[in-house]
Amino acid sequence: MDDEEIKKKVERQALNTLLSRGLYFEIPGRLFFKRHTWKVTIRQQLLGSLDYLTDLYLQIDIDEDKIKANPEKEARRLAGQYAKLMARVVAIAFLNSKWKIRLFSRYMTNWFLWKLTPQRLFDLTLAIKTLSNTADFVGSIRSIALVRTTAPRDPADRIEEE
Repeated sequence: MDDEEIKKKVERQALNTLLSRGLYFEIPGRLFFKRHTWKVTIRQQLLGSLDYLTDLYLQIDIDEDKIKANPEKEARRLAGQYAKLMARVVAIAFLNSKWKIRLFSRYMTNWFLWKLTPQRLFDLTLAIKTLSNTADFVGSIRSIALVRTTAPRDPADRIEEE
């Protein structure tokens, strides 16, 4: 094995470990009058959660030209427009279950909205992106698409003797 193959193998093993264990975050805050730290673990997304998240991602529309033209004003506009949506993304990724999302997503969205800093949100969105594991999802779709046994075939591809 050459160095490139070894690096890919190590990277795949690290990703598999990350996907099985999830990522752990601490969110500082207060519980009544005492400082408290909540421990949040984001795990690999189930397909249903991935579907919810994809619907939210499609609602995001950012114009890079506006950001380049007036970055400060556009950043404030985007913060006002998407803060709650991003808190909802984190809440759904954290809950990661059909019934938990239905029952608690509104509460958790509000909680994350008031507990997350922009830096922590950035870290969490990177984790969510990684733990969505879309590469394996697309690989699954490709493997199914390639193994269509009833699809019409070109007669030139046949291997039987005539």
